[in-house]
Amino acid sequence: MKERSASSIQQDMLAIGLDAETAKKIAAGAGLKDQKAESFADDNFDLVDLTVDQETGLLCDILPNYEANVKAAINVDLTQYQFDALVSFAYNPGGRMNNVAHLINAGKIPEAMAEIKKANTSKGKVMKGLVTRREGEVKLFLEGDYGKLHEENCAEAQLRFGFKSNGDAGSSDPARLRDYRLPCSVRSQGI
Repeated sequence: MKERSASSIQQDMLAIGLDAETAKKIAAGAGLKDQKAESFADDNFDLVDLTVDQETGLLCDILPNYEANVKAAINVDLTQYQFDALVSFAYNPGGRMNNVAHLINAGKIPEAMAEIKKANTSKGKVMKGLVTRREGEVKLFLEGDYGKLHEENCAEAQLRFGFKSNGDAGSSDPARLRDYRLPCSVRSQGI
């Protein structure tokens, strides 16, 4: 949320059906980063318990921005799974999206994949979750394999937004995450 305004966050929360008071409390996280963002997430973890429909609505609202970024940056033909991999990467590119796009546009796919894999740190420290995510994005781009990337993105979304899932939609069950497919998936958006 560090790059989003409080009003845009509040608007998104209202759009998925949260009450105005809760939406305002969540929006207070706008602009926070590093320890302040971590503290905010820890302090507000129990603030809201999103339903699957609310989680899906939030993702569907946010996803088009990342799709548009990829469409604007890439000027070569992509398969749907290559596009999907780049949208996933664009969500959290570690400042490398322009380099990756330039390399892909120049036909330097191995170099672009190496650049994606480099975006695996937070505050200078290699993060296991980012290593796994980047491996999944590269595998998806090169092979069309959605497997591990989908599971990693579902788990990250729960951690990133600092909210629990409601009911059986939830959670920590990897088998449940693997089986969950969002109706607003980039596969339905087209390239």
